[in-house]
Amino acid sequence: MGREDRLSTWCKSRSKMFFDTNDSKTYEKLSLLATWASENYSPAAQAKFLGDADFILIGYADAHNHKVVTTEIASSGMQVKIPNACKAMNVPWVNPFQMLSEEKVRFYFPT
Repeated sequence: MGREDRLSTWCKSRSKMFFDTNDSKTYEKLSLLATWASENYSPAAQAKFLGDADFILIGYADAHNHKVVTTEIASSGMQVKIPNACKAMNVPWVNPFQMLSEEKVRFYFPT
């Protein structure tokens, strides 16, 4: 049953902005990613990571050969960081400035 609040109306009007992550390729990669997290992080860090969108983002990127754009930096700390998970899964990642440069984005300001 669908919702009819302002947010759901906004989402429905922009349905092309959203994509389904429920596919077998993604599930396979999520399983591998979860195993990696369980072998390298505490139960608390695993629970937080597996409950965050970052987990799905990296699994989907791995399954569909995408590059992840993030402002996070790799860390040897207690939390799972996007670059660490990307590196473990061989998923390319860049920061926003690298992405803008790679895409040759130009900003023009009217005078």
